[in-house]
Amino acid sequence: MMQAGNIIIAPPQQRTEPWRNAVITLCSNDVAGCWGVITNRRVESPKWHEIAKQFKIDWPKEHSVKLWYGGPVQHNGVICLHSPDYMIPNLTVSINEGLCMSESTKILTDIRDGKGPKTYKMLIGHCGWTTSQLQLEMERPTGQAWLQCDFNSDLVFSTHQKASWNMGIRLAGQKNTNETFAIV
Repeated sequence: MMQAGNIIIAPPQQRTEPWRNAVITLCSNDVAGCWGVITNRRVESPKWHEIAKQFKIDWPKEHSVKLWYGGPVQHNGVICLHSPDYMIPNLTVSINEGLCMSESTKILTDIRDGKGPKTYKMLIGHCGWTTSQLQLEMERPTGQAWLQCDFNSDLVFSTHQKASWNMGIRLAGQKNTNETFAIV
């Protein structure tokens, strides 16, 4: 069974959006279902300053934060995946030994004030599966099933969209025959 922190990667044959070239970090997988976030798809809109304004946080114009598309569900909040060097008691969820998640406005103000986590990624939305749905998708025939690999912080926090997917393909033990550039 897939565990929180595991990563699933869309196979090269997957052409349906938003799953095409997706790298998804699983945040939870239990009897209620499974959910995670796509970590390799930037969003151009909304802009970070619009998000900060929505949460009534004064944000300096010179300090912008990249926003990532976490998935097609719930776009009304921000999920912050981050390194375990930062914790908000009773609010931060430890996904595994190398990855945490916070959804509080406190992490936003702490990042603004230079007191946040060393490494982080801000995401809007997430992906979800009902109980056993992801497992059934993992059991599809080769080329249709999600590929999987263990947690890798370089993969989760990469800022290179296509290179991140290529790295995921390699970590899953596959070869991407459509690859046109190397990971740097």
